[in-house]
Amino acid sequence: FKAFLPDIEMVLHDGKIAEIFPRLQIPAKTLQRLNAMGVISNDEYQIALLIDGKTMSPLAIAKKTGKSKAEVMDALKKFQDLDIIKELKVPKF
Repeated sequence: FKAFLPDIEMVLHDGKIAEIFPRLQIPAKTLQRLNAMGVISNDEYQIALLIDGKTMSPLAIAKKTGKSKAEVMDALKKFQDLDIIKELKVPKF
């Protein structure tokens, strides 16, 4: 078991599994305008409203919206391409 400790430490950060927390770069009013113009869909708008940069990971957003994690990650990728959120930094091991 001791041979796996370094690997476990790489996966865990501060005692919990490393997660990414996307952060919005634009105000909610701008999101509303993007939705009205058709740049983002209603589903993507609902996902964007949940992004707080602190507690809502992609998995938590998926659970709250009832969408799959893949759908949420696709929306986050689109937001990243549109500069709506900061670049997602996934921990490298």
